[in-house]
Amino acid sequence: MAQSAWFSATDPRRENILILSRDRRRVFEINRHGQITGTLDLAFLNSGNIEGITMDDDGKIYLVGEQSVLPPKLHVFGPGAVPPLSTPEQVSARATFSEALHALGLTPDVALASPALSEAIASTRAQGRADVTGNPGAYDLFTESSIQDLRGTGVLIRVEENAVNLSLPVQKSTGLGITPWTDAGVELKATLPKIADKEFYRLTLPE
Repeated sequence: MAQSAWFSATDPRRENILILSRDRRRVFEINRHGQITGTLDLAFLNSGNIEGITMDDDGKIYLVGEQSVLPPKLHVFGPGAVPPLSTPEQVSARATFSEALHALGLTPDVALASPALSEAIASTRAQGRADVTGNPGAYDLFTESSIQDLRGTGVLIRVEENAVNLSLPVQKSTGLGITPWTDAGVELKATLPKIADKEFYRLTLPE
């Protein structure tokens, strides 16, 4: 999309990327942070294979479709003022729950438009994450050394045998994003003993 004159230099969408998903028969618009900002469902083309995609200076999308009941042809989609039918959250949920919704006899695109269902899915995700976070051992998430804490606030450390010795190197930089990180010549050291059956520690950074 950055090559299309349809978007001005100050339009954030100019930096977005169009991704063609052949398996899902969809076009995804993704920003530079990896977030899905829009979708185009190609199922109605009834094409077994979409060979290519491009956009011109008028904001038109061109798709080449093959292996369909119709002869191979070029499909052209023009820009419109209608908002996307699915939000990024719904697109993500569709990819995760589409099979389950089909098993229930529901059409994913229709079902996910329901605010009640979206709220239920969000609640289910939160409960599942809380269960895994609260009982990581039950999900066999520990390695013999250490793993990234699921809470995203530190590193979970498992003590092997009677104790674990930590040696954390410290790096320094004179300017963030300007000069590289180099060895500061110091280390933070600690010995963490196993106390009874308490064999896990969590190393966190202060808020």
